[in-house]
Amino acid sequence: MAVLEITDVKKTYRSPTGERQTIIDIPKFAMEEKAHVALEGRSGSGKTTFLNLIAGILKADTGQLLVEGTDIQSLSEPSRDLFRAKTIGYVHQTFNLLQGYTALENVELGMMFGRGLDKEYAVDLLGRVGLGDRIHYYP
Repeated sequence: MAVLEITDVKKTYRSPTGERQTIIDIPKFAMEEKAHVALEGRSGSGKTTFLNLIAGILKADTGQLLVEGTDIQSLSEPSRDLFRAKTIGYVHQTFNLLQGYTALENVELGMMFGRGLDKEYAVDLLGRVGLGDRIHYYP
């Protein structure tokens, strides 16, 4: 079973001149579990928009996005937020860290919106990304 299935997804934005500009137009795409996919393209080509659609941060203008069998397009915004917290790991392009908290505390805060706090797992995650020796550092 594909963990991600995209069918006829389009996303447009209004340009400064007022005309609609198509940023994403994907007739069909599927990704199997444990697949590795790289997104490559020039700045402004739609890479971040594509990831934001998959994460449910944005909604497509048309089409269907199934993530683990759930049509995230049909979910309300609060339901998409909850689905993302429980299902999708997402790292923003900018840090989005809370300055008054350590690296460990920032990870733990994020966990509170998903499956719940697990300090041992938080430490493990920081170790996996090379920050194991900086868990008590502030951003």
